[in-house]
Amino acid sequence: MVDGSIVDSAAVGSTVPKVDSLSIRNAGGGDLHWTARTVHASPWLSLQPDSGVAGSAMVVKADPTGLPLGNYQDTLIVTSTIGGAVLVPVLFRID
Repeated sequence: MVDGSIVDSAAVGSTVPKVDSLSIRNAGGGDLHWTARTVHASPWLSLQPDSGVAGSAMVVKADPTGLPLGNYQDTLIVTSTIGGAVLVPVLFRID
């Protein structure tokens, strides 16, 4: 359904969000509907859209505004209607 992880970085004081995209696919047949959420509801991380059908992409934005130097982590949980779930680690570094 989804592979990989998200690793990105921004400079301290930056206000421009970093944007990554995750492709959601169906390895089987039929329609696969999915939903996504973050484990820790991190305010610096947003998902758009947070649901859809396989064959679509989800945009993941990490907003560095106001974040001090350091590493910020969360995990995306992408769940399908067939009952499977995939965990996608997110690491956002402020340097």
